[in-house]
Amino acid sequence: MDLMFSGERHVRQFPCQCCNSIVDRTWANLSEAGVDRAVFYASCYHHAVGGEVFFDIVIGTWGTGDFSDHVTFGCRWGAVEGHEQPMCSLTTGGNVFGDSALFGAKLDRAAALASPLLPEFWGMVDFLLLNDPVVAPFVNSHRERLRLR
Repeated sequence: MDLMFSGERHVRQFPCQCCNSIVDRTWANLSEAGVDRAVFYASCYHHAVGGEVFFDIVIGTWGTGDFSDHVTFGCRWGAVEGHEQPMCSLTTGGNVFGDSALFGAKLDRAAALASPLLPEFWGMVDFLLLNDPVVAPFVNSHRERLRLR
């Protein structure tokens, strides 16, 4: 998978509803071979007990105004009970966003596991964890702290 960021990047900060810490949300398009393939939203939560990132990635056809093939996956990166290192686990995609045709089918865990697009989604998450200018530094700053829990 040869992913790249495309189009305008956005970053917004807002207070966390549970602890009033800062949340950094970034979003942009992801393209492969020059064709837009997805829009991602990554929300980085600076909780006092450790950071976590929620990813919502909408995969589908872009630029046509037709959202009928769009599917939204979601996952959370952070501490997981019983594991020494932070990791990703599936969540319901687009859960924090309102109803919009843009998100297409918002997949829950069972639907995501059954989707043939799941490997593509995980490839996008890996790309963002390593390359996104908001997500990568956040993950690196929280990784060691979460490992010590």
